[in-house]
Amino acid sequence: MSHPAYTVLFALLLATAMALVGDRAGRQRVYLAVYWFCSAMASVAAGAWIMHWVHG
Repeated sequence: MSHPAYTVLFALLLATAMALVGDRAGRQRVYLAVYWFCSAMASVAAGAWIMHWVHG
């Protein structure tokens, strides 16, 4: 598998794990999983741009 595929897989696993922690309703778990997934993808995109600016 390629690096982007592993990144998406890790983000999905992270989002799932974070959504399962705690005592929440189903709808809140879905919202939290989407939030964590989007946050992970945004941080990866920001990191990629920083690497691009630093290394040219």
